[in-house]
Amino acid sequence: MARARKKNRPRRAAASQEQQLLLDQLKDVAAAIGVEVREERLARGLGYTVRSGPCRINGREVLFLDSTAPIDERINVIVEFLSERDLDGIWLEPRLRRLLKGTDDPGQVAGTGDSA
Repeated sequence: MARARKKNRPRRAAASQEQQLLLDQLKDVAAAIGVEVREERLARGLGYTVRSGPCRINGREVLFLDSTAPIDERINVIVEFLSERDLDGIWLEPRLRRLLKGTDDPGQVAGTGDSA
């Protein structure tokens, strides 16, 4: 019996520990303002597109992140979401506050950007 051929799919780069730590910290910030962050495989079908983003479920704000998306994309979605919220009453590490105010690059904060 012949073996089934595997499709040649591009492999996603494994998330670095720094990127995962950053994502976890951003999720904690969202939780501190009462937003649930859920990483789920977002179904796609013929004729419609599903993507990461916020929605309301039973009056609660939920931010969905596509678990199949690269980690840098998930970080960018949550950064964009949180940057539009009032976070003045929440203590944040200075690097996170700069990131959310748009003065730092997520790659720099996660230790993946150029240091030049």
